[in-house]
Amino acid sequence: MGGRIVRTTEKSTTVVAPVDSSLDDRIGVLLDNIAESRLRLDERLLQGRDELERLQLNLRHLKETLDSTENFFELLALYDRSSRMLRPTNFTAHEIEVLRLLVQGFSTKQIADLLAINFKIAVRRKMCILKKMNCHKWASLVLIGAPELLA
Repeated sequence: MGGRIVRTTEKSTTVVAPVDSSLDDRIGVLLDNIAESRLRLDERLLQGRDELERLQLNLRHLKETLDSTENFFELLALYDRSSRMLRPTNFTAHEIEVLRLLVQGFSTKQIADLLAINFKIAVRRKMCILKKMNCHKWASLVLIGAPELLA
């Protein structure tokens, strides 16, 4: 149906533009397409959010598994080292004295001063203790061996 848009005011009536029904139909089809596209986009957005939540949950689960696996292997390594350690009877009295001071938190320099020995001798005794305990770090020695030695 063809026609014209008429604008009426209090003083006069004017014809603004012709109205084309085929244009109205095309605009209606375009609006319907836009509405359908928006619905599809909303659905995809929801699917994307669900997928993101699922992936985040999987990532948290993997991180927890990795943490527990790392902790397991750390504990296994500590247990393995502790089973291979030599017993305290293999230590000299000087080494046990150095170990006790180290566990109490003294630095190597402070130990050398307290025992009235050369700094290099204190370092050498520390290294001998590590070697005999088959440890590479002081923290692992304190965790594994020191309580047993000093008990």
